[in-house]
Amino acid sequence: MADGLKMKIKRWLSRMGDECRDVVPLLSYALDRKLTFAERIRIRLHLLSCNACTTYANNIGFLHKVFHIHGDKIDSEEIQTTLSPDAKDRIRKALESKAE
Repeated sequence: MADGLKMKIKRWLSRMGDECRDVVPLLSYALDRKLTFAERIRIRLHLLSCNACTTYANNIGFLHKVFHIHGDKIDSEEIQTTLSPDAKDRIRKALESKAE
């Protein structure tokens, strides 16, 4: 398909299709339940024209997989959630400089 035609189709979809604020909840629902056919079509059409939502969908999908695979380790001591002293110092200095 010619690049010019692709761009016209993307523009048309972005004008005629759902807005991001309508599609983002569907992306989250898709992780918890089976979407209806209409919902799946709405998402697919929107993702064809919206790179931001495509990235968001990939990111939440990745996080969903990680938490399902490693969820049992989150409350245990296997995962350290503390910052190094160096990182804490950098953050403190950055906050102090912003406060001035």
